[in-house]
Amino acid sequence: LTVRPAEKAIEAAYEILEPHFLSATGDVATDLIRRAIAAYEAAMWGPIEEMKRDSTFYLIEVEATDETHNPLEEDDVFVTVGCNGFDDDGIDEWKLSGWNWSHDCLMECSGVIPRRFRAIPRAPSLPENEK
Repeated sequence: LTVRPAEKAIEAAYEILEPHFLSATGDVATDLIRRAIAAYEAAMWGPIEEMKRDSTFYLIEVEATDETHNPLEEDDVFVTVGCNGFDDDGIDEWKLSGWNWSHDCLMECSGVIPRRFRAIPRAPSLPENEK
């Protein structure tokens, strides 16, 4: 992406909050914060066409089809992890996997349509005084 997703996400949240920053209270403030968080989350996702295909793993939102094997969720649209290694091996193939709650195991998922992606968030770390 040309604009870093976090910057775009912060801008989206700011556009919702800024006009009401000093005047919102109570339920109005809570609603504004919820809308800002939703805008932030939505802006963190990028179109699948812009994803690097260098075997880097991302969170990928996929849509199930009639050809979906080993669906990871019962929903038609769900998020899993995966990559595409076209830049490395010249094969334009999605490698997707995730936890299958029905079978209680890690599985490969195929027959889905990748829709959008985002970076996998960093794992939280302990503060220095708790290590």
